[in-house]
Amino acid sequence: MNARPRPSGFFPATLRVMAKDLQMKWLGAAGWLLRWGDQNLLIDPFFHRPPNAKPTLPIGLSDLPPIDLLLLTHGHWDHFADTPELAVRNAAQTYVPEKALKDLERQWKRTPPRDRKRGNECWHGVRGGERIELDGLTIGFHRIGTERFDVGMVLDALDKMRRHGSLQSLRSALGFLRMHVLGECFAISLRLAAAKKTVVFFGNLAIDTGDLQNTYPDIDLAVLPYCPANGDWLDESIAVANRIKPTNVMVHHFDQFFPPITVGLDMPGYIDALKANTGVETVLPAKFFAESTLLSLLPKARQSRKPRAAKKTPKPRGARAAN
Repeated sequence: MNARPRPSGFFPATLRVMAKDLQMKWLGAAGWLLRWGDQNLLIDPFFHRPPNAKPTLPIGLSDLPPIDLLLLTHGHWDHFADTPELAVRNAAQTYVPEKALKDLERQWKRTPPRDRKRGNECWHGVRGGERIELDGLTIGFHRIGTERFDVGMVLDALDKMRRHGSLQSLRSALGFLRMHVLGECFAISLRLAAAKKTVVFFGNLAIDTGDLQNTYPDIDLAVLPYCPANGDWLDESIAVANRIKPTNVMVHHFDQFFPPITVGLDMPGYIDALKANTGVETVLPAKFFAESTLLSLLPKARQSRKPRAAKKTPKPRGARAAN
């Protein structure tokens, strides 16, 4: 793929490095804008946030730089809603769970031909095990289990929307229930060859981590969501961290992307519990719309560590939301 011009202001000059480090920007929810050399990558974009969502995303779809790769972990509404439009109106190579391809096809048929930058030959259905090789970067898709939902929590969330949310938000919540709630889910790994570092993005949480820990037994950074869909989210987060054994964890998907149900999460309690019950060295929350690089987020030296078994701890207080 050839380098293409892009708007300024996404990754400033101080971060414009050769393809030796991965540039990262959290867009809220599970959305990430990444840059590797001259390639722009987008994971789980979600720009159609409700008007009362916090923080406010300062850009829209039209403000994005040209996207080369569009990657999706799963088809839930808050991950998939913007993907069809981006896939149709960009020349991006798009990788989505195989069962979600039909949604892209419907959007393509509804879009006027003059607005289609490319046909659907650039869309790829993911089953797990696929790899994308860029210059010095390997991107992998790892099939993981389906996120477990607590029916009572889902009904409680809808009731909160009915009592405290807007009609538009309630419609969006009902739309979420129609979009691949029990569909295929994947973790996305990125391996930097020269630096010998690996980061893995989880758009949702599942105890079954598939082949991930066997493929990469030395994960340097796991990006985990804190957006509880069941009452055991903390225990499941601890179990996942003890299974894949990352050196460091970054927490995302904790912003108020869909109030009133995504409010009041106890981030300090969540972080303390992960530190106390796993072998993870550092746990830090992602910073909204802030530029960083993978290597800058990692400790200078990798220290030896002995993973500790998970044990019961008080769960952090907070509202629950369907991821």
